[in-house]
Amino acid sequence: MKFLQGLHAVLALIIEIVALISFGYFGASFFSQRWLQILGAIVTVGVIIIIWGAFFAPKATYPRPIAWMIIGKFLILMLPSYMWFQKGNTVYAGSWFVLILFHQFFLYNFREKSIV
Repeated sequence: MKFLQGLHAVLALIIEIVALISFGYFGASFFSQRWLQILGAIVTVGVIIIIWGAFFAPKATYPRPIAWMIIGKFLILMLPSYMWFQKGNTVYAGSWFVLILFHQFFLYNFREKSIV
């Protein structure tokens, strides 16, 4: 069981890092000038970090019940999949979707809080 919990922690770390990189790319894609691209990436990643830290991190400032945490994490983490799908990268989008489903399954099974 400890091995699966460790595997889930590594999977969650990788998913969160890739999601932040994807959000940064998304924020930069709105602008054509280099300095605006950098600013857009920083602002987008900053907003996601603040939302994540406030509501969805393991030691969040305003923790949510596990049901809301699963829904919120799913919606936030599925945005990169949607962006990849819109760009025609269906393999990346599908792979990301499967990874997120595994992450949500492990999150529910290794929860420390009650379901309500």
